[in-house]
Order: sequence, then C-alpha cells, then structure tokens
Amino acid sequence: DLGVRVAQKNATDLIDDTQVGTTNLHQDINFALGRIATQSLAYQRPLVRGGRVYGSLAHTYAAVKNCETALLAPCAGGSSPDWLPADHEEHWDANAGLLLNDRHNGWFSASVEYGSGLTTAPSDLGAGFTNRFCPPDPRTGLGSTACKVPPHLTLDLEKGVALGRGALALRVHNLFNDRYFITFANAQGDHVARPRSIELNYRLER
Repeated sequence: DLGVRVAQKNATDLIDDTQVGTTNLHQDINFALGRIATQSLAYQRPLVRGGRVYGSLAHTYAAVKNCETALLAPCAGGSSPDWLPADHEEHWDANAGLLLNDRHNGWFSASVEYGSGLTTAPSDLGAGFTNRFCPPDPRTGLGSTACKVPPHLTLDLEKGVALGRGALALRVHNLFNDRYFITFANAQGDHVARPRSIELNYRLER
C-alpha cells in the first residue's frame, strides 16, 4: 500500500488557545491570518503470518501573520505584518518499523522515529525573553528569526514469547535515551520526552 497526501488550510482570524502551565488559565491569541500545509508519503507491505513493514515521511509548514490581540500577554514581537513561522512547528517527521510473527505465536517489533526539531520563538520578543537555541544578534541584542530545537531520533524494540495461555513481552522504549523537547518556551513551559525505559509484562489470553 502506498499513500500520498497533500493539504493546505488558510484561516482568517486564527485563534490559538493554549493552557498556561498547570493552571486552569488559557491564553487566547488572535492572528489575522494563519496557514498550514502538509505533504506526506506512507508505505506499508504485509508479511507472512500477519507481519508488516511500514514507513512514512511528512513535511509540515505552519505560519501566522499579524498578532492582533492576546488576553494574558502582549503581542510584542508577533505584530509584524510579514509571515512568521508558527511556534513549535516541526518541519520534518519520519518513522519506519517492522513486525515479525513467528510460528509459535511469538513476535518481534522495531520502530524508529525522526523529528527535525521544534521551531522556537525568536531570541527576544521585546519583553526580555531569551532563547538558548537562538542567540541574539550581537549587533542589536535582538533576535529576528525563529530557530530550531535539535532534532531527535528514537528507537523502540519489543520481543514477545508465547507462554501457556498468554505471552511474555519485553519492551525497550527510546533505546538511545534521546531527551528531546515536546514543548519548549511556550505557555506550557519546557517538557522533555520520556527517557529510556524497560518494561516486562505478561498478557493472559482468555
């Protein structure tokens, strides 16, 4: 199976609603224009005994134009009439994996994911905000363009063995222990992905 998807959405008076940290407060920001475009390619091939191999690649572009109003914070740095990259957009995302089932009801699976890194805000939004991934221009002390958080690469593995009426499974998540950002320098604060973890469990079949 091979799938291709191309889409674009243009919005007028785009409302960005985000929660402020762990509080019940929400920050509503209104942009005059918003735009998002995606192009994705997906592939899947069935294997014997219900196994499969698969992969996908996606490119995303998101931008906003002219921040008009904000309830809890000023629109400093976002009121430019030009298009600006949307905060926390990830341009490229790819994943691939396989599932192999054996003759004894056991299995092995592996999946890998790559992300090109979140787009972060400029290094200075006019209110003293600084961004360590986007150092300010030494001539002006201000940042004028969005920067990218370093990319990430994760690998998950799982091995299952049939035992009696159930199965014993060993899972390793994020084998490379890549501690990448899920959110960065926004109203949600900084959140890092789950570190490497190992799980052993038994699943009983009725």
